[in-house]
Amino acid sequence: MNIKHLEHLLALADTGSFSRAAEQCFITQSALSRSIQNLETQVGAPLFPREGNGVVPTDMGLALIQISEPTRPLYSAYAVFCLKNKKILIQIKNIDPMLT
Repeated sequence: MNIKHLEHLLALADTGSFSRAAEQCFITQSALSRSIQNLETQVGAPLFPREGNGVVPTDMGLALIQISEPTRPLYSAYAVFCLKNKKILIQIKNIDPMLT
């Protein structure tokens, strides 16, 4: 799980739409979907069921959103850092032992 996964998770939670979240993150809708699927695989549970119009987080999705919220200020720092150091990824490991 890295900072981009959390950025995508929170954008999807904010917008309730894969297309709007992808636009907000400046990526394609399919890239956002892959990112969320990857996150769901890592967590071991669905975070946003893909049904009908709009998306609503599951209980696990809500829990991950809640503990990811404090990472929001890191996005601009991450962007600046990546511009200066393009080869380095900031990874967040073991966000919450309760999820493992």
